[in-house]
Amino acid sequence: MELVTSLATSVGLSSAALAPTTFMGDGGWLTTVTPAAGGGGLGSAALGTLQGGLTAAQMIASIGAGIAGNSEQRITARMLELDATSEGLASQAKAQEIRQRALRQIAEQRVAFAGSGVDISTGTPQALAEATESERDSLLGLEHENAAIRAARARLQAAAARSRGTASLATGVVNAAGAGARYGIDIAKRG
Repeated sequence: MELVTSLATSVGLSSAALAPTTFMGDGGWLTTVTPAAGGGGLGSAALGTLQGGLTAAQMIASIGAGIAGNSEQRITARMLELDATSEGLASQAKAQEIRQRALRQIAEQRVAFAGSGVDISTGTPQALAEATESERDSLLGLEHENAAIRAARARLQAAAARSRGTASLATGVVNAAGAGARYGIDIAKRG
């Protein structure tokens, strides 16, 4: 009864409107009527109004949580897409480093052979330069493939984040609809 009185007071009803009333019947028996406990009268209306307000608040909160979850996942997806782009840029920088290292190595080899009086355009010096260039090309190919894999993984993670965001939004809407449906069913049961 204290809970009903407290709730009724919070929606503007006096506690006297919900107080139990005792009647003496013709045969000398006593009957106590409590409006809220009886399921009708002013207490039931107050509880119905309160329940409706709380249901509306729950529905708004559910949709708000869904929107917030969706927004968070969309931001995560955008960050992952930026990661995919940065993988490409990092790969270009790494490829440039590989090319420069190969050029330095070939130049050092040629200087060493030329310093020894060996013709650098034929024989071992030429074969060594070709081997260095072949190694460079292999490293460039591996770097390109690895960067493509890392970028694709980041894009897939971004797509998954967007899907989680959509699911979060849908869950919020479904939870709100469920709360509304439960309220409607409860009202229908009360008649």
